[in-house]
Amino acid sequence: MSRGLETLARLARWRLEEARRGHADLERQLAELEDARALLLGHLDAERAGAGAGAERMNIQPYFRWTLARGEDLAASIEGARARVETSREAMTTAFRELKTMELAAERARVEAEAARARALQAELDEIALDRHRREASVLLDARATRIG
Repeated sequence: MSRGLETLARLARWRLEEARRGHADLERQLAELEDARALLLGHLDAERAGAGAGAERMNIQPYFRWTLARGEDLAASIEGARARVETSREAMTTAFRELKTMELAAERARVEAEAARARALQAELDEIALDRHRREASVLLDARATRIG
């Protein structure tokens, strides 16, 4: 029984590691999206500051619109990534709980098996001691019988 629980614990440990790796990848992707959006908005601010008035400002308007649209797309992607990170965090928590459940069950089974082995050994030692006592008692009775007789 314990062997099966150890196998389940090993499987739960593997699932937890997979969940951790997946979560780390999702967090990395989220950070990249946030960095890309910050960089894009930084470029937009720099272009706004550099753009003067009049004709030069008119030429850069399409870039501004594109940059703002791209920023909105990145914001939507960031929200989606945050949702995936949260889902991944929940999956990782569930995997951790499963692992702890399996580890505790395996440990309990190991302790119970060890206690059963100890009880069996003690019963065997008790039987040996009882046999020895019977033989000694028999020898004493025989000795008394020969002295009396």
